[in-house]
Amino acid sequence: MSEHHVTVSWNKNNDNHETYSIGFEGDTKITASTNPRDQNDDYLDPEQTYVASLSSCHMLSFLAVCAKNNHIVKTYEDHAVGYLGKNAKGRIAVTKVILNPVIRFRDAAPSQEQIDKMHELTSNNCFISNSVLTEIEVHSN
Repeated sequence: MSEHHVTVSWNKNNDNHETYSIGFEGDTKITASTNPRDQNDDYLDPEQTYVASLSSCHMLSFLAVCAKNNHIVKTYEDHAVGYLGKNAKGRIAVTKVILNPVIRFRDAAPSQEQIDKMHELTSNNCFISNSVLTEIEVHSN
């Protein structure tokens, strides 16, 4: 079993910004915020990082599926969208994430049917999506 460590640090600063940092192994650090006024290119919120985790895991799993099937991906870009709503318990949650990957292959692209099957296999093997209750849809090109 692998372990994954992060350090989340918050410190109230004088200008009342609700910012905090997320540190990852290898000295990578991002600044995050819970305050919508702080949302800009420099600050992320927990919902954004959650959607990014789902999108990243799907992409990496899809690339592995493609490699096993001898399909070389040239580019992969996803414009994922997460939706807040009430879950079955009536609590606010990220209830749905739609992944919108645009994939270009180095050589001839597989058929749309093959791509859809690869996305289905990917969804079944993505560690993050297997760990959450959020509904995840894939709208592929």
